[in-house]
Amino acid sequence: METCRTCLFLKAACVCGAGANDNSPFDLAFIRLPSDVMLARPSAYHRLAMAYRAKGLSRRSVLDHLCNAFMEFDGIAVDDKGRGINVAEIDVDEIFRTDADPSERWLSDFLRAGMSMPKRVAQDRVVPRLKLLWLALAITNPAQAELAII
Repeated sequence: METCRTCLFLKAACVCGAGANDNSPFDLAFIRLPSDVMLARPSAYHRLAMAYRAKGLSRRSVLDHLCNAFMEFDGIAVDDKGRGINVAEIDVDEIFRTDADPSERWLSDFLRAGMSMPKRVAQDRVVPRLKLLWLALAITNPAQAELAII
Protein backbone atom coordinates (compact mmCIF):
# COMPACT_ATOMS: atom_id res chain seq x y z
CA MET A 1 0.00 0.00 0.00
CA GLU A 2 1.24 3.45 -0.90
CA THR A 3 1.31 6.28 1.66
CA CYS A 4 0.93 10.00 1.13
CA ARG A 5 4.21 11.88 1.55
CA THR A 6 2.47 14.86 3.15
CA CYS A 7 0.23 13.40 5.86
CA LEU A 8 1.80 9.90 5.95
CA PHE A 9 -1.62 8.24 5.77
CA LEU A 10 -2.48 5.54 3.30
CA LYS A 11 -3.50 7.02 -0.05
CA ALA A 12 -7.05 5.75 0.52
CA ALA A 13 -7.35 7.72 3.80
CA CYS A 14 -5.36 10.79 2.72
CA VAL A 15 -7.11 14.12 3.25
CA CYS A 16 -4.41 16.37 1.78
CA GLY A 17 -6.10 16.78 -1.58
CA ALA A 18 -9.64 17.07 -0.23
CA GLY A 19 -9.68 20.86 -0.58
CA ALA A 20 -7.86 20.88 -3.92
CA ASN A 21 -11.00 20.22 -5.95
CA ASP A 22 -13.13 23.31 -6.52
CA ASN A 23 -16.24 21.17 -6.21
CA SER A 24 -15.57 20.14 -2.62
CA PRO A 25 -15.51 22.47 0.39
CA PHE A 26 -12.34 23.28 2.32
CA ASP A 27 -11.42 20.45 4.69
CA LEU A 28 -11.44 21.83 8.24
CA ALA A 29 -9.73 18.69 9.54
CA PHE A 30 -6.49 19.39 7.64
CA ILE A 31 -4.30 22.43 8.31
CA ARG A 32 -0.97 23.23 6.65
CA LEU A 33 1.07 25.90 8.41
CA PRO A 34 2.52 28.64 6.23
CA SER A 35 6.28 28.99 5.98
CA ASP A 36 8.31 30.90 8.56
CA VAL A 37 9.09 33.55 5.96
CA MET A 38 5.40 34.15 5.27
CA LEU A 39 4.50 34.43 8.96
CA ALA A 40 7.42 36.76 9.70
CA ARG A 41 6.40 39.31 7.06
CA PRO A 42 5.19 42.58 8.58
CA SER A 43 1.86 42.35 6.73
CA ALA A 44 1.13 38.84 8.06
CA TYR A 45 2.21 39.83 11.57
CA HIS A 46 -0.05 42.88 11.40
CA ARG A 47 -3.10 40.98 10.10
CA LEU A 48 -2.62 38.19 12.64
CA ALA A 49 -2.46 40.78 15.43
CA MET A 50 -5.59 42.45 14.02
CA ALA A 51 -7.45 39.11 14.11
CA TYR A 52 -6.61 38.56 17.78
CA ARG A 53 -7.30 42.16 18.67
CA ALA A 54 -10.77 41.80 17.13
CA LYS A 55 -11.49 38.84 19.43
CA GLY A 56 -11.31 41.22 22.40
CA LEU A 57 -9.03 38.91 24.36
CA SER A 58 -6.75 40.23 27.07
CA ARG A 59 -3.08 39.30 26.86
CA ARG A 60 -3.54 36.65 29.53
CA SER A 61 -6.60 35.09 27.94
CA VAL A 62 -4.86 34.72 24.55
CA LEU A 63 -2.85 31.78 25.92
CA ASP A 64 -6.02 30.20 27.32
CA HIS A 65 -7.61 30.62 23.89
CA LEU A 66 -4.65 28.83 22.27
CA CYS A 67 -4.78 25.95 24.74
CA ASN A 68 -8.53 25.52 24.29
CA ALA A 69 -8.25 25.56 20.50
CA PHE A 70 -5.49 22.94 20.54
CA MET A 71 -7.39 20.67 22.93
CA GLU A 72 -10.56 20.82 20.83
CA PHE A 73 -8.81 20.22 17.48
CA ASP A 74 -9.57 16.80 16.06
CA GLY A 75 -7.78 16.84 12.76
CA ILE A 76 -4.40 16.79 11.05
CA ALA A 77 -1.90 19.62 11.10
CA VAL A 78 1.34 19.65 9.16
CA ASP A 79 4.13 22.20 8.91
CA ASP A 80 5.23 23.80 5.65
CA LYS A 81 7.54 20.82 4.94
CA GLY A 82 4.71 18.30 5.35
CA ARG A 83 5.78 16.95 8.74
CA GLY A 84 2.93 16.10 11.09
CA ILE A 85 2.29 18.21 14.18
CA ASN A 86 0.79 16.64 17.27
CA VAL A 87 -1.44 19.56 18.21
CA ALA A 88 -2.61 18.03 21.49
CA GLU A 89 0.95 17.91 22.82
CA ILE A 90 1.92 21.52 22.09
CA ASP A 91 3.25 23.21 25.22
CA VAL A 92 2.06 26.80 24.87
CA ASP A 93 3.84 27.96 28.03
CA GLU A 94 7.18 26.66 26.74
CA ILE A 95 6.84 28.37 23.35
CA PHE A 96 5.72 31.67 24.89
CA ARG A 97 8.30 31.37 27.70
CA THR A 98 5.84 32.29 30.43
CA ASP A 99 8.41 31.30 33.05
CA ALA A 100 10.71 34.12 31.88
CA ASP A 101 7.86 36.58 31.20
CA PRO A 102 4.97 35.77 33.57
CA SER A 103 3.21 39.03 32.76
CA GLU A 104 3.14 38.10 29.03
CA ARG A 105 4.30 41.54 27.91
CA TRP A 106 5.15 40.15 24.48
CA LEU A 107 1.44 39.51 23.92
CA SER A 108 0.68 43.14 24.76
CA ASP A 109 3.18 44.22 22.12
CA PHE A 110 1.72 41.70 19.69
CA LEU A 111 -1.83 42.96 20.19
CA ARG A 112 -0.59 46.53 19.80
CA ALA A 113 0.82 45.55 16.38
CA GLY A 114 -2.79 45.18 15.24
CA MET A 115 -3.14 48.96 15.33
CA SER A 116 -0.12 49.86 13.21
CA MET A 117 1.99 48.00 10.67
CA PRO A 118 5.31 46.74 12.03
CA LYS A 119 8.32 48.25 10.27
CA ARG A 120 10.47 45.12 10.27
CA VAL A 121 10.24 41.40 9.67
CA ALA A 122 9.56 39.42 12.86
CA GLN A 123 12.64 38.04 14.60
CA ASP A 124 13.40 34.31 14.27
CA ARG A 125 12.79 33.77 17.98
CA VAL A 126 9.23 35.11 17.59
CA VAL A 127 8.25 32.88 14.66
CA PRO A 128 7.34 29.81 16.81
CA ARG A 129 4.87 32.02 18.69
CA LEU A 130 3.40 33.29 15.44
CA LYS A 131 3.02 29.69 14.28
CA LEU A 132 0.95 28.84 17.35
CA LEU A 133 -1.13 31.97 17.00
CA TRP A 134 -1.79 31.23 13.32
CA LEU A 135 -2.56 27.56 14.02
CA ALA A 136 -5.12 28.43 16.70
CA LEU A 137 -6.68 30.97 14.34
CA ALA A 138 -6.82 28.35 11.57
CA ILE A 139 -8.59 25.97 13.95
CA THR A 140 -11.15 28.50 15.17
CA ASN A 141 -11.59 30.62 12.02
CA PRO A 142 -9.93 29.15 8.88
CA ALA A 143 -11.06 31.97 6.57
CA GLN A 144 -9.53 34.62 8.81
CA ALA A 145 -6.28 32.60 9.05
CA GLU A 146 -6.04 32.43 5.27
CA LEU A 147 -6.55 36.19 5.03
CA ALA A 148 -3.76 36.78 7.54
CA ILE A 149 -1.09 35.31 5.26
CA ILE A 150 -2.16 36.61 1.87
